Amino acid sequence: MRTLTPSRIPAALIAFSFMAALVANAQTYTTLATFNGANGDGPYYGSLVQGANGNFYGTTTTGGDIATSCSNGQGFDCGTVFELTPGGSLTTLYTFCSLVNCADGLLPSSGLTLARDGNFYGTTGEGGANFGGGTIYKITPAGQLTTLHSFCAQLNCTDGSYPFAGLMQASNGNFYGTTLQGGTYNQGVIYQISPTGTYKVLHSFCAQTNCTDGSGSIAGLMQASNGRLYGTTPSGGVSGAGTVFTITPAGKFQTLHSFVITDGSSPYSALVQTSSGAIYGTTFSGGLRNDGTIFEMTAEGTLKTIYNFCVAAYCSDGANPAAGLTAGANGGLYGTTESGGMNFRGNVFEITPSGRLKTIYSFCSQTNCADGSTPLAGVVQASDSTLYGTTFLGGDLSCGPPTGCGVLFSLTQ
Repeated sequence: MRTLTPSRIPAALIAFSFMAALVANAQTYTTLATFNGANGDGPYYGSLVQGANGNFYGTTTTGGDIATSCSNGQGFDCGTVFELTPGGSLTTLYTFCSLVNCADGLLPSSGLTLARDGNFYGTTGEGGANFGGGTIYKITPAGQLTTLHSFCAQLNCTDGSYPFAGLMQASNGNFYGTTLQGGTYNQGVIYQISPTGTYKVLHSFCAQTNCTDGSGSIAGLMQASNGRLYGTTPSGGVSGAGTVFTITPAGKFQTLHSFVITDGSSPYSALVQTSSGAIYGTTFSGGLRNDGTIFEMTAEGTLKTIYNFCVAAYCSDGANPAAGLTAGANGGLYGTTESGGMNFRGNVFEITPSGRLKTIYSFCSQTNCADGSTPLAGVVQASDSTLYGTTFLGGDLSCGPPTGCGVLFSLTQ
């Protein structure tokens, strides 16, 4: 039973490219595992991460132990942490809401971060010890979970609430992240937390008139080569269409770009910096067709659109990229779109830094979308250059009928 409703997950969680989208000819797509509810349901915005042992780790926002009820605080449909071998063996490491009143959290919409200590760190969008504001946790590769922080620990949740974004470990060893709500103005915060749980708010969004500094971040942060942290907000800014910002680890904040619809709107995902120093990201909507964009930005904030989605016939090039990009070993960038593609259920694509895009795979190419549909998370490139990822829907249609609970896949070129 899926519990992702607008009251629990925010809506949308519910330069014109003259280059026609190309379609790759030589690729091998493999469905490695299918979620069925009991082993997880609906992997959301969190991409997979490859562990030191070569296996992949991730989360599902719902699913898990189907013997009891999440609404009663005991672990049904509350989300999981899982491990996947490259060969497709799927193991549930942890089911959330296993503690009274879901003190360990529930609905982990983001993925995991492999830290330098060999453990994984992540967030849950709800649950925790303080009226369900969400948590930050550490989990070992064997599945032992420790809650490091429960949000809404301060009066009026000034420490933040609903952390739908994941964590990023900076060069100083601390982790950084964002929350959707809470903070001084209840529009979310940027925070720092140590590996042992020492927590500090660095910035509360909407500190400027009309939230020109942004509001409601659902994206993780990236540390650039200059040591600064970079991120996005899906709303706020001069036109209300979202922002790109930078902040130092000490908390000095600066808005770098406010989107204006024509250059993109609603960036939901984290940014990525390539070896050239350029920063790349996506917007879910906006652009010339209002189906999302891919942009390039300098570290100082000069932004240009390198691709507008839905420029190919019937949006076969994809539409609405909810996930960010992954820098590939070949110099290209890889990503996914939630919709569009040859079968209107999303795709995996590669784009060059100059803006030449090709579709690698369109989902729902198999009967009843057995290969998955609607990828919300991005892909990760393994050490052997194979791409791995998840889809939010598709797979076993007996799970969460008629849409399915999602799949795990690999893709070689």
